[in-house]
Amino acid sequence: MALRGTAEQLLHCATRHHWPVAVTMAAVSRRARYLLIAGAVAEGLADHRRSLPPLTHVAIRRLDDLAYGWGVWQGAVRHRTAAPLKPRLALRVVSRWTAGMRP
Repeated sequence: MALRGTAEQLLHCATRHHWPVAVTMAAVSRRARYLLIAGAVAEGLADHRRSLPPLTHVAIRRLDDLAYGWGVWQGAVRHRTAAPLKPRLALRVVSRWTAGMRP
């Protein structure tokens, strides 16, 4: 389950937050192009909620991701910071039951 979750997060980041980097890589590498297309379709189908036809859902999802990613990059450039683009790593799991306890 952890591996699947990690793969889903990487696909989500490649198609949402870091799509300019992914598209640039796809422009210069055939392998990156195939991986990006396959990943974008797989991530969209995994998120499909059956309210729309699958390909329509994937297309709408990718357009939403492009718009969101454009805004993130535009804000990062405008404020001259890479902070919104840096991933935050959770080093330990904190639940509501142990949030107030010390390790």
